[in-house]
Amino acid sequence: MKRFHPTPDQQAQRRTRQVLAQSQAAVLPHTPYACEKQVLAAVQAGDPKQAQAAFRQMRSTGRAGFLPGDSLQQARILFIAFITLITRAAMEGGLPEELAYAKSDAYLQLMEGCAGSGALQALQEQALEDFTAAVAQAHPRVPASRPIRRAIRFFRQHLGEPLTLEQAAAVSGLSPSRFSHLFREETGESPMAYLRRLRLENACLLLADTDEPISRIGEILGFGSPSQFCQSFRLHTGMSPSQYRKATGRCEGLPGSPGI
Repeated sequence: MKRFHPTPDQQAQRRTRQVLAQSQAAVLPHTPYACEKQVLAAVQAGDPKQAQAAFRQMRSTGRAGFLPGDSLQQARILFIAFITLITRAAMEGGLPEELAYAKSDAYLQLMEGCAGSGALQALQEQALEDFTAAVAQAHPRVPASRPIRRAIRFFRQHLGEPLTLEQAAAVSGLSPSRFSHLFREETGESPMAYLRRLRLENACLLLADTDEPISRIGEILGFGSPSQFCQSFRLHTGMSPSQYRKATGRCEGLPGSPGI
């Protein structure tokens, strides 16, 4: 008699029904999606206080998942998923990709040294605070008007691209002249000066917190050439990128990488 072998899809469907039954029978159900969204929204907004409050609420209203293996293995799988989510939320909030990924890798490496679920939970809370604070540091609090908020969000999400005043005005829904006037009124800077400062503040973060080559940082943040990046950075900080990196205690990029 020919044996029946379920397809991968059938196996997945059967496993889904089993997990759903476990979840429905459990005293503590799955974490509501709304709670997860509140945590990620707080990370994206750079609001550490709200992030911690939402995280505490999320932990108290359900469990993250029903997974095979021992408790430590489960905790590690869920930790990886959590780090992935807050990394994406931080990038959406304006944290430079290279810095966000560097933080993600660092926490995944630290995870390997955790010997129990309690240590992983503490590391999870530390990561949440770290990512959220980094987003807050990466940009100032946004103005109140919706058109200017849209333009600033556009700037943050496209730092490495050659943006123009006309592009930002189109995103805001205003004419270039009205956009420039309102932007200066709310931020005290012209749109392009704000964009340049935003890029340079992110450059400071990358220089201090990563080992990316300096020339690569300038490229990531949309500067046309290493010399343009160096000149703009010196005007912003009073130091060259190399001097700034040394002052923050980081090494000069990777071995053999070019400095400025």
